[in-house]
Amino acid sequence: MKVANAHQHDSAIAEPSPYIKHWAHRHQLALRNKNATTSTPNLSCKLAETEILICDGCIKPISLLDELFYECNSCNFFLHRSCSQFPEEFEHHLAGKLGREFGREDHELDGLHCKAGCGLVGNGIFMTNKTASLDICCASLPRMIKHEAHRHPLSQLKNPDDFFCKACLDQPETNEETIMYGCERCKFYFHIGCVIRPHLMNHRWDPHPLYLILSPKNVADHPHEFECELCSLQINPSSWFYHCNICDLSFHTDCIDPDDWLSNIKFGANDIYSDKHPHPHGLTFIFNKKKRNCNLCGKDARDMLALECSPCKYLVHEECFDED
Repeated sequence: MKVANAHQHDSAIAEPSPYIKHWAHRHQLALRNKNATTSTPNLSCKLAETEILICDGCIKPISLLDELFYECNSCNFFLHRSCSQFPEEFEHHLAGKLGREFGREDHELDGLHCKAGCGLVGNGIFMTNKTASLDICCASLPRMIKHEAHRHPLSQLKNPDDFFCKACLDQPETNEETIMYGCERCKFYFHIGCVIRPHLMNHRWDPHPLYLILSPKNVADHPHEFECELCSLQINPSSWFYHCNICDLSFHTDCIDPDDWLSNIKFGANDIYSDKHPHPHGLTFIFNKKKRNCNLCGKDARDMLALECSPCKYLVHEECFDED
């Protein structure tokens, strides 16, 4: 393997540009850090260290303690510096040649589906082609990892016909082609979404962190079966689950955070208009938690993706908004 010498490597590291024009946003973006002032309308004049900003590329928080990031001076739009530099196309070793796509282009708020990776719908930056779609987090995952659930390294593979996830015990549809991690030697496979689960989770029902249990052997002297605190159903001990040894509380991995399906969606996009459903003001993309009726179909929009105009008390289902 040919490796550049140290001088070549150092010279390749360029100072970040104070302003950039990024393909995913219509306005110029300015470089910021924790001590930088900002003219973004919904932020204070100086960014606080506790301020939570969400990157519009990877839909993950931006740490204001040690990260440079780009922001739009007039919109709620932010990018990690690394996300701003993500290539617009590249060759994935399993998915082939992928090109960039934004989950909110042309006001299409349905988002994109990370079909080949974690399986979540998101409205950040994706890398896609005719047969595969990956959000940039899944597109960036290493080809090989070491996980404590198995003694051998796990490699990225296309799911085999007999794919059975050892973490959630689910088997995908036969025509569903995904990328997973596995050990072909042992026929030991995992969904990407299962492998990247955090080993510690906090829950408001327990003052202690809950640990990801990979085997019931990890729970010492447990006298009875495991029951999920949220859904009250028995937990299959052969699957992964979360547990607190101190309080003896357990959760299915899907139950510990029921809103996890929204974790790749950034809310708050505003000034959204549609010629199909005209409204005099720009609408804001939200997840509606209240009992409110859609102004187009009249049905309850609680616990649904929606668009609203706060001054007018106007609300519309996302599905109604996108209908032809």
